[in-house]
Amino acid sequence: MEMPIVKVGIREFRAHLPQYLMTSLPIAITRHEETIGFYIPTKHHHDKAEVDTIF
Repeated sequence: MEMPIVKVGIREFRAHLPQYLMTSLPIAITRHEETIGFYIPTKHHHDKAEVDTIF
């Protein structure tokens, strides 16, 4: 079973970086509709309450 890849623009990724870092889905980062890189999480992240204590 393939895991879906979320596509987001570089500005969107940068603006919402903390939320994207909490996801467990791979993210394709694009600029001008061309994929320039990927964010691939290495493990499942903590729940939101734990993340809120970090920020």
